[in-house]
Amino acid sequence: MAAEVHVLKLPKERWIAAAAARAEAIQPDIEGAIAVERDRVLTLVSIAEQAVAIGVEVNLAAVISDGATPNELREFVMGIAASERDQENG
Repeated sequence: MAAEVHVLKLPKERWIAAAAARAEAIQPDIEGAIAVERDRVLTLVSIAEQAVAIGVEVNLAAVISDGATPNELREFVMGIAASERDQENG
């Protein structure tokens, strides 16, 4: 069953008011999403700093833009560190 779409012909002021009401209604969601992303990025930065301290280079810009999670970066860093350690000991 196809839904019918009805377009309301409202004055410009009403469209502006409706858009403002929608923006206000979703503002908490936007702020929440920003807070989650900020936390993800700060955690990734911290992990990247720790990686450098143990000799693992991380392309932080790529990690952030690819949407990697902190756990994915931790696993990557630990995998590289373990591989390098095995090569030194093997």
